[in-house]
Amino acid sequence: MRLENCCVKEIRRGKSPKYAEISNVIVFAQKCNTKYNGIDISLAQYLDETTIKRYPTDEHMQDGDIVINSTGTGTLGRVGIYRNTDNTTKRIKATYIKRNAHRSSSVI
Repeated sequence: MRLENCCVKEIRRGKSPKYAEISNVIVFAQKCNTKYNGIDISLAQYLDETTIKRYPTDEHMQDGDIVINSTGTGTLGRVGIYRNTDNTTKRIKATYIKRNAHRSSSVI
């Protein structure tokens, strides 16, 4: 199956965030997509909430999103599947694929 047939939006790199010491919004960065232990949200940082309008709702991380680390020059790295277990809003800096929720994750 082609990726274009199982995605709900264009595959693209996330926006670079402005960080804060503490906030109610977590930034999902590439370091969260670990080499051996999958996705580790404890490695996330906080977003400066004054910049939250830069991120439309459809860019929030959702259960089942595929995360791909990249250098920004075309080289792809680690791949992980984001699993949201606490319904906390996440933002992303890595490249991501928003899968079509109507497609089985076993197909992807």
